[in-house]
Amino acid sequence: MSDIRKISIGTDYMGKETMHYLLGQPVIGGKYMICDICKVPSTSAVQIYIDKNGERILWKEFSSQLPMFLEYDYNE
Repeated sequence: MSDIRKISIGTDYMGKETMHYLLGQPVIGGKYMICDICKVPSTSAVQIYIDKNGERILWKEFSSQLPMFLEYDYNE
């Protein structure tokens, strides 16, 4: 489990061209929820996983070459 809670892909954080993915966000018509967002140590790519009937499934992977913003979850 990662400490990343949100990833935004694009050059303008508030712009219309930027995609935002958040833990717990419903996706694919609301059928599934984002359950984890992880960095791949060897490539620095970012992977998004969904919960599909209790199973953690890789849904998307973004290359480290793409402009991205990461937000981390810091629980005190």
